[in-house]
Amino acid sequence: MIDVYPYLEGKKHVIWDWNGTLLNDLKAVLHALGKISEKLGKEPIDRHTYLSHFKFPVQDFYRDIGFFTTEEEFDQLSEDFHLHYQDFIHTAELYGGTKQILEQVKKMGATQSILTAAFQQHIDRWLVDYEINHLFDFVYGLPDKLAKSKLERGRELMNLAKVDPQQTISLGDTTHDYEVGAELGVQVVLLTNGHQHEDRLKDVHHAVFRRKY
Repeated sequence: MIDVYPYLEGKKHVIWDWNGTLLNDLKAVLHALGKISEKLGKEPIDRHTYLSHFKFPVQDFYRDIGFFTTEEEFDQLSEDFHLHYQDFIHTAELYGGTKQILEQVKKMGATQSILTAAFQQHIDRWLVDYEINHLFDFVYGLPDKLAKSKLERGRELMNLAKVDPQQTISLGDTTHDYEVGAELGVQVVLLTNGHQHEDRLKDVHHAVFRRKY
């Protein structure tokens, strides 16, 4: 994990994205997409193509890479993706230093939240599996597996946390994280080596930090 402490100074609430920000799960994602490609008779999606095209809502990403789908087909693709992702989740791991920085933020007295497009039941379980659930005050995933947008859940989170947006910072790895943070009126830091190429992040935001791990 990069040195984000200067940005956390004076903040009372820290919002973390999950996939690609705290959890390095790119191998599991590419595995799941490979299985879907095989089912559809298409070539596997390589890392470069994925990082160049991944976006929210995920249905738009599927269309961009040639998975033209109806709503019904998208529902099935979402189920298939999560099934294959779970089969390969053992390859995922927390980015280096993640637990340490979460513990440090807690010692600083700030509240911490997860705001993710992951299915709520999944994120609740994963935080327990990685033994970091006790470090978060609020955990906001989505109520389904369709990964459309985190904005409404973000608004719900801010209302519940009752912290001034000016005293809140959000850390993520996608342009959608920037869009959500901007709508919520909070400071945003974007981290590289997640689910989008670094240049895509720099196209929308100046506070982009390269992460070696």
